[in-house]
Amino acid sequence: MADEHPGIMAGDIHVRILVEKHKEFTRQGADLFMDKKISLLEALTGTNYLIKGLDGKQFKVTTLPNEII
Repeated sequence: MADEHPGIMAGDIHVRILVEKHKEFTRQGADLFMDKKISLLEALTGTNYLIKGLDGKQFKVTTLPNEII
């Protein structure tokens, strides 16, 4: 492109991207994390719940019955 405008030096473009904090997810590198509180009963006997992703898609998280986590 520098040849298109003689006498003008080419330069760099600097772009700053600000990432807003999300109310449910945190980013660690390329991964997203979410904290979810569950009851002691759910931890001892199993649980399932839906997580709404950033794109609105829902994901079901399930532990096996009587699987202690």
